[in-house]
Amino acid sequence: MTDLANPKAAAFFTSLFAVALPPDAPLWFDAAVITLVVAIAGGWYALVACAVASGPGAAMFGRARRALTYVAGAVFVGFGLKLVAER
Repeated sequence: MTDLANPKAAAFFTSLFAVALPPDAPLWFDAAVITLVVAIAGGWYALVACAVASGPGAAMFGRARRALTYVAGAVFVGFGLKLVAER
């Protein structure tokens, strides 16, 4: 669902498939590639979810949560200042 809700991911995979897959590939091959990509992405997100939800992962995230929030906030403020400076 994460990749489906992100238009940049759709543009990335569309451009990647357009370049990497042969134009005369059979339909089953295209379906197999798409299925493989979905399986890899789903597996990755499941792995990350399990790692963060586990006892040690949740504890580490709990300790780092405030620092991560401040760093992300600083990055977004920096992007905002860059946009203001460009105008």
